[in-house]
Amino acid sequence: MNGKGRFSSKEMLQDNIGYLRVPYMSFAERRELDSKAQSLNDSLCALLRKNVTGIILDLRLNGGGAMYPMMLGLEQLLHDGKIGSFTETAGDWILRDNSFFLGMAILTSITPKCQATDKNIPVAILIGPATGSSGEFLAIAFKQRKNTIFIGTETAGYITATRGFQINDAVSLLLSTGYGRDRTGKIYDKALSPDIRINETDSFNDIKNDKKILAAIKWIKAKK
Repeated sequence: MNGKGRFSSKEMLQDNIGYLRVPYMSFAERRELDSKAQSLNDSLCALLRKNVTGIILDLRLNGGGAMYPMMLGLEQLLHDGKIGSFTETAGDWILRDNSFFLGMAILTSITPKCQATDKNIPVAILIGPATGSSGEFLAIAFKQRKNTIFIGTETAGYITATRGFQINDAVSLLLSTGYGRDRTGKIYDKALSPDIRINETDSFNDIKNDKKILAAIKWIKAKK
């Protein structure tokens, strides 16, 4: 996992388009996860307050971790209510009252510093082979959202939900037990494919000339 993926990065691009890299988020205690979700949301709000015409979400370095602070951190771009679910676990992924719920259980909460003026603002999501596990579940949460497109190449395909089983004091077993579903109930059991395929090498140190970002800008401009 590239270390850059552990940190968010935000920037204003041409035509008042916002760019936000969504980082890998490791599992931690509730307080730390709330803090991570809040930090991501603060970055998003910093862009939304500039009246952006669209948002580019870069998941190309997002290898997974805890999905719920990532989803909650982007709540202004996602409609409240059900945004997905697992096939093997009771309880939907729900955004409500600035919190992420798995069924009835609150897993993380934030205090947003902005409100969405248009939850259907164009969103271009960049994906690639390093987009894996919970990074892919985050992408699934945006499936079936209006004015959303996926750009890049196939994701890693690590889209199974896992469950741990304790064998004895020294040994535990982690098994894949199910898949993710989007808000309409569609099951995703293999790597996610882009709507617009761009095979050129990523340019994370020169994002203004990155071919996938340029494709995202072109798509957002066409939505005006």
